[in-house]
Parts: sequence; C-alpha cells; structure tokens
Amino acid sequence: MGLARGKYGVEYVVHPEKKVSHAFGWTMAAVLAVAMVSFCATVAYPRIRDSLAAPPPPASGEEPADSEPETPPAAESALAGIDPVDPGDMKRRGSKTKALLMRLAEAKKKRDLEMAVSTLEQLRAQPAKDIADLDGRFARELGNLNVELLFGRRSERWVTAVELKRGDTASRLAYEHGSTFASLKKLNPEIRQFDNLAVGMKIRVMDHPHFTLVVHKAGGFADLSLNGKFFKRYATAGEVGSGEGNFEAPAKLRTLFAEKGISFSADDLSELETLIPMRTPVLVSDL
Repeated sequence: MGLARGKYGVEYVVHPEKKVSHAFGWTMAAVLAVAMVSFCATVAYPRIRDSLAAPPPPASGEEPADSEPETPPAAESALAGIDPVDPGDMKRRGSKTKALLMRLAEAKKKRDLEMAVSTLEQLRAQPAKDIADLDGRFARELGNLNVELLFGRRSERWVTAVELKRGDTASRLAYEHGSTFASLKKLNPEIRQFDNLAVGMKIRVMDHPHFTLVVHKAGGFADLSLNGKFFKRYATAGEVGSGEGNFEAPAKLRTLFAEKGISFSADDLSELETLIPMRTPVLVSDL
C-alpha cells in the first residue's frame, strides 16, 4: 500500500501488482477447495460408506457368512461315482436323453446333489431304447446319491424333526414314526448318548417311510423303493433259495433272509437293516 492525495484528502492506495497477487491467492484457494470436494465425493466417501456397510470380518476359524458350505466327503464320493457317457455313444440317444446326460454332467461339475438325483430319476423314465444299456448304472448311481441325501445332507425329503417330551425315548420315537432306531441314530450323529435325552431336544427321524424290497432272482439284484419311488439297488450274492412269494420283514431282517436263502454283502445287509422297519413288504420274483 501507499499514501496519495485523493478527493477526500490523504488516502491509502493499493498497488496494482498487490491486487493481482491477492486475486491470484483467492483463485488458488478456490481451486484447492474444489479439488478437495471432488476427492471426498469420488474417493474418500465411497470408501468410508463401504467400510460401514461391510459385515464385520469372521472370527478366527469361522467361514465368511456368504461362503458356500463345502460338499461333505461322502457326497463328493457319491457324485464322483457318476460315470461320464462316451461322446461317441451320445449320438444314438434321443434328444431328451442327450439333454439329460449333459445336465447330469453339469450337476456333477457343480457338485449339486439334488440336481443329480432329479436328473437320474428323469433319465430312468426315458424310453427303454435310449437307456436300457445304462439303466443298471443309473440305478447304482441314484441309490448312492439317495443314501447320501438321506443321511449326509440334512434333507427334509423323508425326515421330520421331533421335539422330545417328558417320557419320550429315541426307540419310542422311531417306533411311533414307523422307522428304525438304527436310522434314527444315523440321522443324529451329533448325539452320542441316547439313553438320557433332555426334554425339548429336537431329534430327526424318518417320517413313516413306506419301504418295499423286491428281490429279482433272475436279475441277481433287489430294488428298494421308498414311498413308491426307486431308492436303491442291491446286488444279491449267489442264487436265491426261495420261490416267488410275498413276505413281511420281522424284527430281525436277517432272519427272513436266512430262511429264504437271500444273501447280500455285509455292508448292504447292515444298510438294509438300518432302513427297513418291521412289517416292510419283501417280494421275491422269478424275473
């Protein structure tokens, strides 16, 4: 600034170069303010917003909430048992069968147990000319998946959860639901002691399953159905001694098999005894 005579006497006069400097400072301040606002709007605010919206990190040893559960080893084994169909062999199949075979391969790749089961059921319903040579394989694969679906994946397809009341026992619940104590134990692997269960505890039990076992003498196998649908196929060991007939499963299934000359492997016999309750129809066919 300087002094000069003006209209009203001595006045302060701002030098022009100072004016320019002052205006330049205000311009730079405005530019910086705009840049800061832009940074906050485009970078800082979204980061802060996202950090507030994101769920807390999982505790040590826990899976993230949105992660898919791992496929149990037994399910992996059952799905791995699905054999691929040779591409050259696909040409002679009908269009519907081809589409289902591709869907089955996709289900195996996705490790989707439910999808694989439904696809195999549809494949077995195709015309015999398309799947006759593959039906035995489909029956084996479907049976393995059904067992895994029942006991390994907490399926509600054939199972119900019952809350224990005073006086209830595991054996009584199994009997009242038309099932077996062995299957109830297998459905509740987390329970180690079944002798002293607490009131209010929830127990999983098969819900009045209607099994039927048909032994095919000529075919060398037995088909087990559940609620009117195919469940699993078991190979018989050696010739069946009994003639055709309709029988009823006793309390000890192996007693009936011994009387009728029906033999299974040790593992298959154990599984059948786990699944089949008393009074289950057992049919022997010459076919």
